Amino acid sequence: MRKVAFAAGLAIGYVLGAKAGRERYEQILRGFKRFRDNPTVQSTAGLVRGQATRLADKGKDAFARTKVGAAVMGAQDEHGGF
Repeated sequence: MRKVAFAAGLAIGYVLGAKAGRERYEQILRGFKRFRDNPTVQSTAGLVRGQATRLADKGKDAFARTKVGAAVMGAQDEHGGF
């Protein structure tokens, strides 16, 4: 049932996109690029990227302090990982 619903959604999206045409596609693309290049969006993306990196490092450190993590991380270190 889920596959049928997905296929139906895909078909509807294709038909609506085809009706909108190239001009609408270009309009949406220009809007997206304006949004993406906005200095506020760029600044926020940098902050989010930095926070995600810190959280990932914190999670990796916490995992390494567990027995399983120590075994996995030790095995990875020996083979050039992490």
